[in-house]
Amino acid sequence: GVPMLTILFQYVPVPIVFAVYFGLEIIGYLGIFRKAGLPQGYALIPYSADWCLSTKLFKYQRSFWRPFITMAVLVLAAMYLNPFYGSACVTARILLLCAYLTYGFFRIRLYRRLSKCFGMGFLFWWFMVLLPIFGLLILGYDKSEFRGFPQFKTASHMPKIIRGFFRVSFIFASCVEVVLFLGIVGFITIRERAPRPLVNYLLENTYTQTKDVVGADSIVTREAALGNATSAMDAHPAAREKFFPSHADDKNVVVFAYIIGSDLEERGGLASANIRQMVDATRQGSALTFVLECGGAPRWFTNGIKDGSYGRYAIHDGKIERLLDLPNTTCMSEEGELADFLTWGKENYPSDRYQLVLWDHGGGLGTGYGCDQVNVRDAEIPTLSVSELVQAIQQADLKFDVVGFDACLMQDIEVANKLEPYADYLLASEETEGGFGWFYTSGFGKLAQDPTISSQDFGREMIACYDPYNTIINDGEKDTIATLSFVDLSRAKAAYNELEGLFDQANEAIKRDSTSYANLSLSGTKSYVFSNNEQVDLVDFLTRLKGLDYDNKICSSERYDELANLTKSCVLYRNANSAEGVNGIALTFPCASISGYTYDFNQLNALSLEHQRSLYDDFFSIMAAQNAKAYDEAVEQGDLLGALRNVMDYTSEPWYVEGFENYETQEALVDIPLREVADGYEIELPEKAWPLIATCDVIAYQHCDGDLLRYLGRNEIGGVDESGHPLVAMDGSWVNVGGKLVCYEAGSSRETDDGVVFTGTVKAMLNGDTKVSLHVEWDPVSGESDAPVQGHITGYDLIFDDNPLMQLLGEHLTTALNGKAMAELSPGDRLDFLFDYYNAEGNLAKTEVYGGTYTVVSQERIDVTDAKLAPGDIEFGGVLTDVYQRVMTTEKIEAHID
Repeated sequence: GVPMLTILFQYVPVPIVFAVYFGLEIIGYLGIFRKAGLPQGYALIPYSADWCLSTKLFKYQRSFWRPFITMAVLVLAAMYLNPFYGSACVTARILLLCAYLTYGFFRIRLYRRLSKCFGMGFLFWWFMVLLPIFGLLILGYDKSEFRGFPQFKTASHMPKIIRGFFRVSFIFASCVEVVLFLGIVGFITIRERAPRPLVNYLLENTYTQTKDVVGADSIVTREAALGNATSAMDAHPAAREKFFPSHADDKNVVVFAYIIGSDLEERGGLASANIRQMVDATRQGSALTFVLECGGAPRWFTNGIKDGSYGRYAIHDGKIERLLDLPNTTCMSEEGELADFLTWGKENYPSDRYQLVLWDHGGGLGTGYGCDQVNVRDAEIPTLSVSELVQAIQQADLKFDVVGFDACLMQDIEVANKLEPYADYLLASEETEGGFGWFYTSGFGKLAQDPTISSQDFGREMIACYDPYNTIINDGEKDTIATLSFVDLSRAKAAYNELEGLFDQANEAIKRDSTSYANLSLSGTKSYVFSNNEQVDLVDFLTRLKGLDYDNKICSSERYDELANLTKSCVLYRNANSAEGVNGIALTFPCASISGYTYDFNQLNALSLEHQRSLYDDFFSIMAAQNAKAYDEAVEQGDLLGALRNVMDYTSEPWYVEGFENYETQEALVDIPLREVADGYEIELPEKAWPLIATCDVIAYQHCDGDLLRYLGRNEIGGVDESGHPLVAMDGSWVNVGGKLVCYEAGSSRETDDGVVFTGTVKAMLNGDTKVSLHVEWDPVSGESDAPVQGHITGYDLIFDDNPLMQLLGEHLTTALNGKAMAELSPGDRLDFLFDYYNAEGNLAKTEVYGGTYTVVSQERIDVTDAKLAPGDIEFGGVLTDVYQRVMTTEKIEAHID
């Protein structure tokens, strides 16, 4: 009945459609039962009519009970996962489809036999399958006669012991079947949406381990970062005096916490974990009140917050109180809702001292903050943009002591600059945060005890707790990814004002010569790039640009130092465990991710950051023009694979500036010659082209049956030649995950105290139906060690390449939709590793899994190693990416693995 129901659903409310559908079905069955002489009462009860007919039309009762019970279990599991919204809604809908198909196949058999009982043929049977209501009505009320039910032979001729054996065997097989089915469905259900007792157990366990965390020495102060350059703060004073120069007379503190639970709360109760810490903080004194707006999650793990609801709450003296129920149609990812919450809070909770916490996902300037999962915002990016967030705070007409993002990737100089008119300090993270976010108990507990403590002391305690907290959650290991910093907004405003001069100078410089463009691009590429590939650490960027711009074509070395020190002076405190190259505040500069610039452009426009936007418009227009030219050149040379590498055309984007089409005369080269030397192959690239190269990797293929090449991916080049240029080399090994060969794509690297940490990604199918990108992180590599390096899976992101819009947003939305941290693999997850296959002409022939299924025992126990390739022929070469994001390739070397 799906075709008919689908048509009706477009025009009639769902309840009415189902009422009419089941009403007509009952009428049809009443007529059939009357003709067949069956008790008509069964026709009035859903599914009992099918059971009653099955007792006459089938030899065994399992013909009905097996599909019925299967359908019931699948429907119950789907309802538990919630097919309407939530992170598991896709799985729930798949289970509903399986339930429909399972019972549907039974009904197809039922209708076939029922049709025969009334003398109907093959065509009527299919008519009844497609339009069952009409088929039942025809059988029940037309002139066709009931001809009797089929007769089945009994097994009475068999010996009693044989019949008993078959009966016991059947019961045993049925029990095994039921146990396996329930186990599989139960596992899928629990994996997608952990039951409350399990989530509560994990939350309690984490709470017990972390509840006593207090500030430690794992902190970097502004004075330590500046060293002998502390005079920079005197030379360039803050943009204004503090709104709250002293809190000596404050009697109370109100913290507005805007908590969009999203999948973080639904899957793991992570918002509830922080709410519990807020409750603990208020137990330490009566001076602190948290005023919360909570919503945007299908499930909540805090007593008093209903699933899927929206409401406002107060936490004071260790108790949480429900203040106001909000409509179920509320969307917390909209500007008006945040503005209304702040305005309402100011009117109902007057205070000497206000703070604001914004809790959920974050994605930086281009992606914004917060993703309501119950009422998903109808927008291209379903989050609250930075410009909307600033406007909401402006509408509330409030001045905050501290604004904080307990979210990823929001500690940007651009964000800080625009929040400066409304707050004194910003507490946020440059990089991704762990799912448990901040530790609230100690820092806010000090405010509860003493509302007069300085903002600096509060910020110091929040930062000082961060590393110990994450180390406990990370099973005793340092978390070098998670970052948190406390920024002085008035100094951030002053620093950004000075940066605008650099933006103007850089813009003039790249128009004069391509060397300045290359220096700017390389500085962005080589700086610490954060996980969304959109932001770079600002101090690291300035330091690298100073080194590359040695002839001062953009500005003087002294000016670079001055800007770096001004930036450092913004950051009062940052956590110490973060990687080398992280300094506390980021700059939006997607120089290695041109696809994301349109969204950054929109925000730079909306926030009136004209100097930065003007530079970036020209910078990315140069990049887009060179990519378009490289595409045309590759097509003319017949290099279709090279054309595909530069296939995106950005010359029609709103930021594109014409006139740079002939900016670079150096062509994007293909089949660059290689020359064999002792340790590999030298790349015979013209010396004048090397300054344009940003990255260089080894690319490898494996010969397969049917003259296809299996693409193995790209890996880092380890050696260099006498000129310091990278060597192309292949030792016959490649990356394996869990003993399975994978297609590995090298990513960025970061420096830590223990050595350089390399990263990469692996494409796979998760549980047969979800395409994911597994993130690999290798153990630190130091210059002294020759020991084999071990890698680890740190999590996964979804791949959206079946959806052009999602593919375009790709890295932008991954963070915004997948959580503060990446999703983790669960025990029992199945991984099938994906490979691309190319034909002799370089065209993509197919993409399919290879190497068999790997079943996860635990994510921590998955071995990632280099292992020798199977015997056979391989091809490898170099792939170079230049400052314009053009991809160039060397000639291929053919080799044989014994």
